Amino acid sequence: MISLRKLKIKNFAIVSETEVDFAEGLSVVTGETGTGKSLLVGAISLLMGERGRAEYVRAGCRLAVVEGHFHGDFSRLTQIFKKEEILIDTDLLVLTRELGADGRSRCLVNDRRVSVATFRQIGAQICDLHGQHQHQWLLDPGKHLWFLDRFAGCRPLYEQYLTQFNNYRSLKAAITSLKEEINANQERRQLYRYQLDEIDRAAIVTDEETELEQERRQLENVTRIKERLINSQLRLEDEGGGIEAVTGTTGDLETIADDFPAAKPLTEELESIKISLTEMVRTLAEHSSRLIENPARLEQIGERLAAIYDLKRKYGGSIAAIYEYREKITQYLQTADSHSSQLAQLEDKFDKVAGKLVDTAIHLQAMRERAAEKLRNQMTKILQKLGLSQAQFLVEFNPVAGGELVEQAGRRHTLSEAGVQIGQFLFSANAGEEAKPLVRIASGGEISRVMLALKSLISGKDQVDLLVFDEIDSGIGGETALLVGRQLKELSRRQQVIAITHLQQIAAYSDQHYRAVKKETRGRTESSLEVLADAERVAELGRMISGGELGEEEKRQAEKLLQAAARDV
Repeated sequence: MISLRKLKIKNFAIVSETEVDFAEGLSVVTGETGTGKSLLVGAISLLMGERGRAEYVRAGCRLAVVEGHFHGDFSRLTQIFKKEEILIDTDLLVLTRELGADGRSRCLVNDRRVSVATFRQIGAQICDLHGQHQHQWLLDPGKHLWFLDRFAGCRPLYEQYLTQFNNYRSLKAAITSLKEEINANQERRQLYRYQLDEIDRAAIVTDEETELEQERRQLENVTRIKERLINSQLRLEDEGGGIEAVTGTTGDLETIADDFPAAKPLTEELESIKISLTEMVRTLAEHSSRLIENPARLEQIGERLAAIYDLKRKYGGSIAAIYEYREKITQYLQTADSHSSQLAQLEDKFDKVAGKLVDTAIHLQAMRERAAEKLRNQMTKILQKLGLSQAQFLVEFNPVAGGELVEQAGRRHTLSEAGVQIGQFLFSANAGEEAKPLVRIASGGEISRVMLALKSLISGKDQVDLLVFDEIDSGIGGETALLVGRQLKELSRRQQVIAITHLQQIAAYSDQHYRAVKKETRGRTESSLEVLADAERVAELGRMISGGELGEEEKRQAEKLLQAAARDV
């Protein structure tokens, strides 16, 4: 259990500085109108992550500070602490909220700064605060199933359902998006497949363009090339040609070789030249013999080069660019082709998720309907104890409108985040009246008692240990107030309860009684809370009975109230 043990308030509205120690059980706060009772609720609400305002800062001060010391088992907060790197070595948790006159705010958990959102997460696990505004949630049908699930103990099943529902919607959106992408890119895929086929059919090889251009130049100039080859051949082998000149020179040098030894290596070199020239003549003859005009081949080369030039123009200006583009569109088509496979997998998964979702929704609804009947019976009994002897309390279920249409096993189910049906609380305070939505018929006092009855039913199952009620006595009095006080006392056996009240009947049931007092110090109004001893409790209850002065009669009535409350307990 987590309980509030100490509350420190400084420079908050008309509170200069006050420190209040709380204990387990039922604590009540009373005081005359305007003494600042509800400032306690405001201070606690700041520790729960409610929005802070600069006007909360006491006039003339720079900073307002609210600090709460909580004791207990904080295991339920482990994940939050781990995420925020907050160390908890003891059973003490200190929440501090600072509000600056400049509008700035700081939230501290054990002196470690955190966001307001984190403060709100922690607060939601510690305290439920019910005031004139807070229990407006009872008038919001959207919150009723949330309460019913807590009462029924099926919150984990609902969380499972909500996870499945969100997964279902995510898959549905993914399938829709993928189908739209497949349809939108159909023309592009057709174009890319055509282009890929065009490139692959061309099958251009490395250096092919250069070789074809060279072969085309040769074919275009075959007559001139052949003529030059033949002329070159004749110059070497005809009379007076190069071979004959080398042969003659070799003979001349051989005749002087005996007398001029240097001539011998020259003759050997000339013999080598003669062999080379003879080989060149043969090569020239072979080239010239192979060269023929081939108009068909020339036309073929032209067509092939035209195809290459066309692909270069379309796909980047070079052979390398063509194949880079081919790689790009191949990857795109592989990805696009995988979309069909991916779509099939998503649709298969979608069908399975839809089946589990429907099963969970039906199971959840069955649990809620059983819990609704149990809640009706138990609420009737508690409301009778709270002075509403003819009250009716029902949970009405209706089909979801405008939700997700889920088809499963040949049946259609309309689901929403709430489930397969929505639910709301119906109430009637008087016999013979039809039960209607709370928002349409309940008075402030009835709403307060319905809230108290509901909180009593989930006491022990509740996710929080501290309940704060601000003016739960609104619209009630007399015997009904005694019944409410008794119920608050019963509730406080399982949870720490702090109640701000105007009624002596409720205050008489307290384990600790605090009085809000307002006084003027050095020309300034100050408010504080003081804990009351037994005699002071009698005096305060007497004041509440008389509305001001305390006489012997009021004192006797106050003592009688305390004795009656003690006997009830």
